[in-house]
Amino acid sequence: MPNRRVILGLFAGLVLGGAISALAYSATGGGDAGTLDAAHSDLSVEGAAVFPDFPLYAVGESFEGLSLTGMTRRVEARTAPDPARANFVGFRYGDCTPSGDSGCPAPLEIQVWPACERNFASYSLTPAGDPLPHERLTVRGVPAAFFEEGKRLEVYTGSVTVVLFAQEKAQLLRAANELRGANGSARTGTDGRLPAAAEGALEGRLAC
Repeated sequence: MPNRRVILGLFAGLVLGGAISALAYSATGGGDAGTLDAAHSDLSVEGAAVFPDFPLYAVGESFEGLSLTGMTRRVEARTAPDPARANFVGFRYGDCTPSGDSGCPAPLEIQVWPACERNFASYSLTPAGDPLPHERLTVRGVPAAFFEEGKRLEVYTGSVTVVLFAQEKAQLLRAANELRGANGSARTGTDGRLPAAAEGALEGRLAC
């Protein structure tokens, strides 16, 4: 599938870095809408619907004119002595035109990680544990935080962390407000609220 590159920074000495940014990928088209590249996706819509490992949230098959163009399943083996790893399902919306060989980020990407492997307590800038610059907020009744000057929004719900990447805070908030379950274990309340974060999830105390 069109590979996207995890940009890994400091993460208190762990692999997952303080500012995990959007993954760059090589796109074949330049249109905003695009279509699902099923041949190069790890999951189909039907496959995502029965994904068994953890709840999945996305914004359906399109969002504000951006079609679902790809789905990624990335899971790395844990390597001792460092247990941190990439473990997520990603939904790409829209397309881009890469310049050179570096690829480019989709206009909107949503990644869903188990909260035991990525959560608010994961991030620090220095070995002293100084907090990564962020803005705390509440989205649909659950804790959330902006990072990367408003280009990344993390929503902490149930046993997962939903990570949204885009270029504008307003679009990230609109997308977060449209999140819906993409598989059978994902739930939203009748009032639109997301499930409360699991006990200990934000503090990094949730066991995998």
